[in-house]
Amino acid sequence: MLKLKAQNQLEYFPHGFGFNCDYEFPFLHTHDYWEFDFVRHDISHQVNGNTDTVYANSIVIVKPQDEHLLRALPSKYNPNKAPTHLNVKVTCEKLRELLGTVDERLYGLLEKSAPITKHLHDDSSVSVLNNFLSTLLWNTNTEHNLVMLRTAVFLITSLCYREIYGEADGMLGLPPEINEIVTKLNSKKYLGCPISEIAAECNYSYMQLTRLFRKSTGMTMQDYFQYVKLEYAANQLRLTKRLVLDISNDIGISSLSHFNHIFKKRFGVTPGEYRKQNDETT
Repeated sequence: MLKLKAQNQLEYFPHGFGFNCDYEFPFLHTHDYWEFDFVRHDISHQVNGNTDTVYANSIVIVKPQDEHLLRALPSKYNPNKAPTHLNVKVTCEKLRELLGTVDERLYGLLEKSAPITKHLHDDSSVSVLNNFLSTLLWNTNTEHNLVMLRTAVFLITSLCYREIYGEADGMLGLPPEINEIVTKLNSKKYLGCPISEIAAECNYSYMQLTRLFRKSTGMTMQDYFQYVKLEYAANQLRLTKRLVLDISNDIGISSLSHFNHIFKKRFGVTPGEYRKQNDETT
């Protein structure tokens, strides 16, 4: 059986992270790091001797000592054999550090609960994780990729809060006020709103929420919201024929030149060039 080591498998090992946008890994293996997966197309997952089908739009958490393998399943929704899942890898030390900012108990509770498999019914979370998978396939900016990987770990962990804490505890993987603002920032309803207006609906003051958000996630609300907006815009450019100006207005940016500037800074190309390279409507 393969025994994979973080120092050989994690692209950003000094930062404690790595990732794959995989089709399958059909070899029984274990490793000395954690895996957080978002499944985009159906896979067969064998873990600790049990084999189950993991359906599209599911998340999986595997701890270091788990023995597992993954096989792609035939699907009419994936005729071109696109990557089946996003696999985020994180060292034990980095995960303990990250989760410790939320709850000192969380790492230990997750260790007792894993492996975990959960199907998602939350369209906003599915959209975010889908966008991460699509972007990580080609993006070479280390800083941006690390933001996505940290966010994916927090998001997947928070979505499994009931499995980790148990129904009676009722706690979220992230502080309730952070979970609330993250949910709002990922909702189409709020995409065009000023962030101060969204924060005003929460119980904390804007300044308190700003500090707590950064402490909990390692990034600012402004950076996170802009990231979500641009991911939405990129998705619209890929999947629709809508005018660039209309997409820009959707996310609260009326200046097309400003939209072009921040989009190119994020993706390395203008919106028009991005559409030509990634058009999925044909």
